[in-house]
Amino acid sequence: MQSARTCDIKAPPAGGTYDGTGCDIVIYYSAGAEGSVKDALVTGGKRFGILVNGDAGDVSVDIQDSYINQIGDTPTFTGNQYGVAIYYRAFFAAGSATGRVSGNTISQYQKGGIVVNGPGSNVQVQENTVVGLGPVSFIAQNGIQF
Repeated sequence: MQSARTCDIKAPPAGGTYDGTGCDIVIYYSAGAEGSVKDALVTGGKRFGILVNGDAGDVSVDIQDSYINQIGDTPTFTGNQYGVAIYYRAFFAAGSATGRVSGNTISQYQKGGIVVNGPGSNVQVQENTVVGLGPVSFIAQNGIQF
């Protein structure tokens, strides 16, 4: 198994451009982290734009008023089942993934816009604009998935 190449471990509290071209994950939060992504541009990751992973312990991240785009196989998207703009996960009893996702604009993603998975995930999702690729024959996209 190969480990993912992550561009930024954590984003600063406000603003900034995060270009993950050449990386699997643009911004990654793991167990024990608290943070926020606000007024940011997150672009270019192959597998994830922002990944909040609560599998091994509690993590809480708010993502607000940001633009997340071009996540997946770019410049030509494929049918590979990755390319998620915002992903919260907490599948094991050891942890949780919580936060708020609001006021974001998410576009040009390969598989999913906002995905919240696992019994330990509790995320408030509201007032986001999520725009997929439109009708395509190579993949079934999910805008917002719980």
